[in-house]
Amino acid sequence: MRRIVQLLAVLAVLGAAGTWNYQRNVAKEAAEPRPFRGYADADLVSLQGAYEAEIAALERRYASAKSSQRPAPKGQLLGEQVRDFERASARGRTIRDAGGDLSERESALADVREEIARRRVDPTQVFLRRLLTF
Repeated sequence: MRRIVQLLAVLAVLGAAGTWNYQRNVAKEAAEPRPFRGYADADLVSLQGAYEAEIAALERRYASAKSSQRPAPKGQLLGEQVRDFERASARGRTIRDAGGDLSERESALADVREEIARRRVDPTQVFLRRLLTF
């Protein structure tokens, strides 16, 4: 009888600790920044497709901007050199802008994919992770 009481006491302590840890992990997950948390699953899939299409267009724009670079001819007058410098600066800004836009969209797409992956996890695994992660 004494062993049963001890076993029940140990199980009660483990249950209380597990409940506390589970609640702690739920609160920790709720505090994590997830910009696409409120989106429906179908909306996330649509958003993923839209970002992929936009990234493909931006990659073409970026490649086009990079391929338009050409070296300035030698032996120019000062005015021609200044104009060439201005054109090169404008091309550089175009390339940086295209690269920046591409990078932003790729980051947003990664966030969308992460949210989709979080939602496709087995509920049993989520429960066990929340219960057992310290």
